[in-house]
Amino acid sequence: MDSAVTENIEWGAYGEPSKHLVVISLACRETIKGYILLGLNPRRGLDPDHEQFVLDLVHQLKDLMTRVTSEEEAQSRERLLTNALSETENRVRRVVEVAPAGIYEMLPTGRLLWANSNFFDILGVAPQYRDLSIFDWREYILPEDVPAGDAAFMKGLNDKTDILIHVRLTRHWRPPSSPYSPQLEDEPYWILSAASPDLDENGSVRCLTGCITNVSELKWAEQLQLRTAEAAVRDKKQQEEFIDITSHELRNPLSAITQCADSIIASLDEVKNNISVQSLGNTIRDNVEAAESIAFCAAHQRRIIDDVLALGKLDSGLLAITPKAFRPQSLIDEAIQMLRGEFATSQIEVITIIDKESVLTSTSFAQADSARIMQILVNLLTNAIKFTRTQTARTITIRFGSSYVLPRTDLFGRNFRWHSTGKSWPDLTQEPTYGHGKPVYLYYSVTDTGTGIAGESSDKVFRKFEQADRRTYVNYGGSGLGLFISNKLAEIQGGKIGVESKEAVGSTFAFYTKAKCAQNQASTPYSTTNSGKNITKVTDESHTLKRDSRVVHNDDLPQLSSGTTKQHTILLVEDNLVNQRVLAKQLKKAGCVVYLANHGGEAIDIVLNVAGESTEYNTHLVQDALPKQIDCILMDWEMPVCNGLAATKRIREVEAQREAMKKKNNIIGITANARSEQITKAIEAGMDDVVSKPFRVTDLLLKIDDLVKRSERSGK
Repeated sequence: MDSAVTENIEWGAYGEPSKHLVVISLACRETIKGYILLGLNPRRGLDPDHEQFVLDLVHQLKDLMTRVTSEEEAQSRERLLTNALSETENRVRRVVEVAPAGIYEMLPTGRLLWANSNFFDILGVAPQYRDLSIFDWREYILPEDVPAGDAAFMKGLNDKTDILIHVRLTRHWRPPSSPYSPQLEDEPYWILSAASPDLDENGSVRCLTGCITNVSELKWAEQLQLRTAEAAVRDKKQQEEFIDITSHELRNPLSAITQCADSIIASLDEVKNNISVQSLGNTIRDNVEAAESIAFCAAHQRRIIDDVLALGKLDSGLLAITPKAFRPQSLIDEAIQMLRGEFATSQIEVITIIDKESVLTSTSFAQADSARIMQILVNLLTNAIKFTRTQTARTITIRFGSSYVLPRTDLFGRNFRWHSTGKSWPDLTQEPTYGHGKPVYLYYSVTDTGTGIAGESSDKVFRKFEQADRRTYVNYGGSGLGLFISNKLAEIQGGKIGVESKEAVGSTFAFYTKAKCAQNQASTPYSTTNSGKNITKVTDESHTLKRDSRVVHNDDLPQLSSGTTKQHTILLVEDNLVNQRVLAKQLKKAGCVVYLANHGGEAIDIVLNVAGESTEYNTHLVQDALPKQIDCILMDWEMPVCNGLAATKRIREVEAQREAMKKKNNIIGITANARSEQITKAIEAGMDDVVSKPFRVTDLLLKIDDLVKRSERSGK
């Protein structure tokens, strides 16, 4: 050993320096913690015994170092684990407290072991009632849902399976409004409860650990989505029906216009072939009648178009109210004049009444939008005509009044009530365009002796695309827009519209609007008295078409020259009097023998009569005026009593059931329902062919000729 290594060392024992040094490394798990230098006895040689002593000492030192180090590491790990566990517990506790879910532990007996504050908050448990020893969760569940909750709880305990259930609470909340849920009504809270059983070493349920979550908004959103989907389907169906109805209402008069125009055009050739005073007089009379029919149909189309345009403006918020000075009482005469043809055609007696208490006289002017008020009045009158013309007693009463206060409901009937959309509108009379006169309320009512409305349907008639029921359109036509638009127009002008009706007795529709008094202006004398009652019988013979349940033989129609080489016997089934008259005349001109039926029920009875069978619709049939055979039936679709499809199906059933009917009837549908699926539906009902309105009579005759020839060739 180098002597430099042992310099400055104080040796013990004999004070002699050691000749041998032993270096002992202190290591633990391959990590050297330090070294020990051990000097050996200088007076003893390094023999095997001495070497073994050193080795034993090294082993003991290493064992001691390992024990000391392991204990320190264990204590260190314990401190680390304790700190980590404490931190985890704090973290979990914070999460449990701030989590939006209510977390709980519950014994199999139903007693609550522990729950976070959100559990009680969601259930709506007041702080003073959160004592776990007395808490019962069933008290906070809606009674109707408690049995379902108990059943799920017991199933989880018995089957040792997870629990998942939706239940409602006794506490309520108010959901936000939506287009499909405008009424704000409180609804019970919904919660989702999920729990899992905690099993002991024996497999028994020690407790249930679970959570509850407030899913009220989710449930409401699901219901809203369902309602929205249902509303979308309903709106789509309504729009399709509206398109069909509007198409029918526009095409129907267009067909009569086309045929009247053809008649006027053809009259020139007739006059050339027979120039005489009588012939000229007949031609002029026929042409005037055709022109009046065209004007009548054009007016009907204009009303439909006005309704559609008004609806578009209302939906887009572009409807403008333009006030001007006018005489409110004059609107009654203007409306009667506008609808004179329809009153005459339907033989309706018109009564006008001016209230004695009216603050405006016959010469008084008001500042308001007279065109919009007239639109409402005409809508009410056309509805009254539509539902009155089929009645035995046909009377329509128009009433006008004015006041400085809102008109009372008892002015129009004991059970009369105003309808409201619930929407508020600004007071337009405050605008400068209304002037500075005194505010005044103008009210009009229309009372008819029509079919009336069932009580539960009185509100429905003011909805878009809706009528009292589907039969209303089938029996009477119309777009289902008039009253909806009238309701909106009345409310926009600071008023309301309402109804009193009794089924099979009649209806009273009334409305009022807010206006301002205007300074009287120079005008022509006005004939209506300030107050009292006027009765008007509109009886223009050129307009009058008499409807009854009698089948009209073609001898009732003007005798005109034949235009075909083959004379066909035609049964024309058409409820529209104008279309019936015009088409029958054109067919007669072409050489056909024409019989008329006003609806499908009459057509069925005529077919049964031809076959020698008894009638089903009790139609009053004049035997001398009935056909012996029918070559072709021209069947309209939309008709009262029995529509064209139902009549066709019944006729085909009669043909199949009764041996007396050896020959199949040729049926051609003449309809304004022009969609391909509608035509397919007509063919499936049993019609041989379909002609869509408008059509020319020459095209119709070609179809009749072709169908009759095919029928004769087949022998059916």
